[in-house]
Amino acid sequence: MTCPDCGVELVVGSWPFCKDGHEPANVGVQPNDIPGGETLENVGPEPVTFYSRSEKRRYLKEHGLIEMVRHVPVPGSDTSPHTTSWTGVNLEAGRVLAERQAQTKATTPDYKPNPETIATIKQVIEEHHARYGRD
Repeated sequence: MTCPDCGVELVVGSWPFCKDGHEPANVGVQPNDIPGGETLENVGPEPVTFYSRSEKRRYLKEHGLIEMVRHVPVPGSDTSPHTTSWTGVNLEAGRVLAERQAQTKATTPDYKPNPETIATIKQVIEEHHARYGRD
């Protein structure tokens, strides 16, 4: 079969319109099957094996689970267009929370904030300020 507009021979998978050329269509379709199965060991008390993506999606949805997204940077950088690194900690937010806890009254008379936790948070904030400054 040839294109009626430009006369190029069309093959299976060719884009049938001249506007964008006749390159093969690029659709991001993945097969549903998982050859050999995929076993997840941390979705319940026993490992579960899935033989299709739809079966896995259905199981995860029924159990209120979501897959973890791991930050994988582009080689040679620490960024990725697909994920955000969660390794950074907002120390300013930690300082605000620690100060709020230090000023909040306990709900019971015998409750006291854990002094070791407060000391650790203060140490982390001081190290951050020493390394990056106060801003």
